[in-house]
Order: sequence, then C-alpha cells, then structure tokens
Amino acid sequence: MGASHQYAERAALLSHAIGLCTSLRDTLERIGPSRLTASDPLAADSASISKVHELESTLHRHLQELGERRNEALSPLSRLPDDILRIIFRHGHDGQLLEHRIFALGSGFSRLVSRVSRRWRAIALDTASLWTYVRFANPKYLADVDSDPIHPWYGSAKALSNMYTCNLTRSKLALLNVDMHLPALPGAQTMVQEYLRTCHDRVAELVLSVHTSNSDSLNAVVPCVARTAGVLRRLRLSLVHAMSETDSRRTVEQLLAVALPLLEDVELHSVPLPLNYNPEYTALLGCRRLHLTINRGSQFSPARLLALLKCTPALEDLHIMLLPQPDAEPPEVDERLLLPELRRIKCTFTSVSPHLPFAQLAAPKLEKLGVDVLSRVQNPGQLEAYVGDILGFLRASSGLDGSPPPIRTLAIKGSIMSSLDRILLLLQDLEALQIVFERQWSVGDEAEYVTLLDKLGAPFPPTPPGAPPSTAYLCPHLQALESLAWATTSHIRPLTQLAAKRNAAGLKLARVKMADWPGQWMTATHGGAGMPEVPEEQYVLERALAREVGALECGGYRWEWAGAGQAVAEAGEGGCWKRVWRTGDAG
Repeated sequence: MGASHQYAERAALLSHAIGLCTSLRDTLERIGPSRLTASDPLAADSASISKVHELESTLHRHLQELGERRNEALSPLSRLPDDILRIIFRHGHDGQLLEHRIFALGSGFSRLVSRVSRRWRAIALDTASLWTYVRFANPKYLADVDSDPIHPWYGSAKALSNMYTCNLTRSKLALLNVDMHLPALPGAQTMVQEYLRTCHDRVAELVLSVHTSNSDSLNAVVPCVARTAGVLRRLRLSLVHAMSETDSRRTVEQLLAVALPLLEDVELHSVPLPLNYNPEYTALLGCRRLHLTINRGSQFSPARLLALLKCTPALEDLHIMLLPQPDAEPPEVDERLLLPELRRIKCTFTSVSPHLPFAQLAAPKLEKLGVDVLSRVQNPGQLEAYVGDILGFLRASSGLDGSPPPIRTLAIKGSIMSSLDRILLLLQDLEALQIVFERQWSVGDEAEYVTLLDKLGAPFPPTPPGAPPSTAYLCPHLQALESLAWATTSHIRPLTQLAAKRNAAGLKLARVKMADWPGQWMTATHGGAGMPEVPEEQYVLERALAREVGALECGGYRWEWAGAGQAVAEAGEGGCWKRVWRTGDAG
C-alpha cells in the first residue's frame, strides 16, 4: 500500500509539473526576445530599462535552477546514490592510471567530474582519493611570497603550486602519489624541505628523479624515502646524469638498507646495482614487481644482478631493459638463483652476448616469458648461445618431477625461428605465442618462419617411414597466435595453412593477430610488400584465414561476420573488418 501511494503521489506531482511547464512555455513565447536598450527611443527612462534587465537576470537564474532540479528528478544518473557515484569516480581515476601505465597521474579526471554539476562537485570534493596527486616543481626563483602579479615565465616561487596545495587539502588524510624531480639547481633543497614538511608518512607512491651532479639532491634520496617508509607501496627512482658511479651506488646501497615493509612495486632507472649481496638489504623483501632499466654497461654485471635479486624472495614480476653492451664476463654455468614466486619475466636487451640476463635464474612457477633482442643474431654461435640460455633456464626451472615450468605465454622477438621449435618442445602447456618481427621481414626470416609454422601444423616429431603415424603436436594447448608482422600475402597464406591443419586435428586456434598492413599500397611486382593489386584479392586471403580461426585481428581491426547472414557466415563468405575502438582513440 505504501509503495502504491508513493507512485500515485509522484504521478500527481509529474502531472502538475507538466502543467506548469506548459504555462511557462506559453509565457516565454509571449515575452519573446529582448531588444530593449538604454538608447531605445520607446523606453520611458533608464530606470525602466534597468528594472527589465534585472528581471531578465533573475528569470535566467531561476531557469538555471529549474534545469538542475529537472536533472535531479528525471536524469537516470540522478537516481544513483552518492556512494555509487563515488565508486564510479574512483574507478575512472584508477582506470586512467592503468591506461597510462605510470605511477603518478595528475587530477585531470577528478577535475573533469567535479565540473559537471553541483552534486557531482560536492561528491568529488568529498572523495579524498581523487586528489592524491602532488607534484613538486623546482622554482626559478626563491621568495617567501609570489610576485604580484605572477610573471608568466618565472611562475611561482613555491615548490607546490596552488593546484597541488589544493590537492593536499582535498586529499585530507589519504595516502599521496608524489612526483618530484630534483635538478642540479639551488631550488632542489627547497623542494626537499617542503616535501618533508607536507608529506610526512603519507606517501604511498613516489616518483623520484634525481640529477646526481648535485650532491645535495643525491643525499636527499634516502631521507625522502625513509620519511614515508611505513606506508610506501610503489617507488620509481631515476638517477639522471650519473657521472660518479661510486656516489650513486653508495646512495643505492643505503636505500636498500632502509626497512620498507609495504613496498611491492619498484622501478629503477639508470641506477647502479649493488656490488655484493648484504643480508641487511631489507628494502625489497616484500617487492613483487621489479622493473630495471640499465643505460650504462658499467652499471650492470650478472653478479650484481644476482646480488640485487637475492634481496627479492617474494618477487613475482621481473622486467629488465639492458640497453648497453654489458661490461661483464659470462656467468658461471652452475651458479643459479632460485626465485620461488616468480611468475613473469620480460627481458629487453641490445645483444645476446655474452648471455641472457636471466640465464642464472630458476623460476619453477613461471607463467609468462618475454624475450626481446634489439639487434640481429650475427652468427650460428650467437644463435646457439641464445637458444641454449633459454633451454638451460627452462630445464633449471623444472619441478622435482622433471616437469617444465607452467609457462602459458611466450613472447619472442629476434632471429631464432630456425630453433624455436626446440624451445616450444619444452612448453607443452603453452596457450599464447607471440612472435614479433621487423614489420617487413627478410627472405630468410620468411623461410624460417614458414618452416616453424609447418612444424606447428603437423605431428611432431615426424615419424619415420613405416612407423605408426604420430598424433602428438607441438603446443597442443595453443589458443592464441600473435604473428606480429605485416599482413601481406606471404604472411597470410602460411598462417591459413597452419590454422587449417590444426583445425582439422581438433586443435583450432581461438585467436590470431597480425601487426598491421603495410604503410604504402605497393605490389610485389614493384618491389613492395607483396600486397595484391586490388582489395578484393586481399579480402579473399583474409576471409580464408578468418574461416579457420575463432577470432582474427589485424592492427586496430577485428574481423566480423556480422551482417553476412547465418548461412553465409557458416560457409565462410562475406564478412569485413571492424575498427576496435579503445579508450583515448580519436573518433
């Protein structure tokens, strides 16, 4: 009865509002547009004109309020409780952070939603977690107060601008995301003092970039981190222009000795690794994700990498970017470090010589392995060393029963197609294989790749004449193949043959992805990328591949049979490419 009464009362109020709107519309039509000015010869006096303008302003303000009340009463979003809107705001803020893959992100999303309506603004301002980003800037000049007016080039004399001071207030007691670059300028000390004053024990994420030519900036690293040691969860440390490896390494070793019990996510850029392992290095005991970028060969050696990784017993995700040729001797074959919780390794480096950076590790729980060599393998000896390191790592990571690690995803970039089957033979649980090429591969790359696809599409190993046919296949659980090269004729045809063979064997590929189409439409007869003369011929090739797989993707497009009709789709006819729009794409 109560609910029925509420519905009846709302219906009556809505009917009454409709009547008022009709009356208001008729009245506004009678008023018409205003063209009265003080110089109008028909005006009685200026006081009358002022009175009319005042009434018009009042009416305009009331109509604005009416629009807000209309939105509150009728908008679907207005029916959402404040708590639900707060969750949506937090999701949008956190989603923007994940989309950009960086630690600290500004308050763009937060400020956007706070300007939609009065209600949204009140909710946004009351949600402390939306205002946790704080950036300390190096002032061009130092003063107790800003110049009046503030000069557009000099800017503020303060390390915290008004916007970030406002963020500090709105964040209340929430943990902060702080971004600070300490340059080789006198203002760096002011930034550190302001940071220590305002962010005491409140920093959950710290992005700290330090110009090491300034000893004061370098000496500030440990105090800045130690001040918030009890709550720090993510740290990104970059040492810029590290001229003195000794001073920088001393700072790193002091930092490793700081107790950081909640630290889980660490990125170190151009940071020299410790010379030796020290049991007092407790900062990374709880670290689960470690990203290392080494820009100078003198900062790295296999022994120093082991010294650092010995400090990370809980590590789950390891990403190494080794850009220079390391000044290192080959590691001892029998020297391996067990990382019992490691699930993911991604390694990017310029050369396979002398050994892969992870060759000394063992990871029995590894699920994802990515290897990216930026230079081509020069000779058979390098190729054998490359493949041998991966095979040795996989065998060392085997379980007590001899089973290989449960790797589900393998991503390879580098010229090892002729030996990749030796690696795949140990990965019988593999579900996703990503092979990355230079967009336009060489004749040798093509021949080696076609040979690899032949091995993936036939029983393996081949049976000798007269023996019963084998039913075993390489990677029998393979679901996704990302063959990241240009979608040319010479690429699509072997992929189609592979997909058809595995489909016939009951091992259908659920997803195949190619990198993109060539940047220029050139045919093979003109020395181009081997594209057909007309798009219809290309569609024939792509349609044949799409018929054999669950999903086909190329660049930012996905093949769809929608609109072709059920019978036509089942016959593998019709279909076309549809753009896959992602967050941030321009329309």
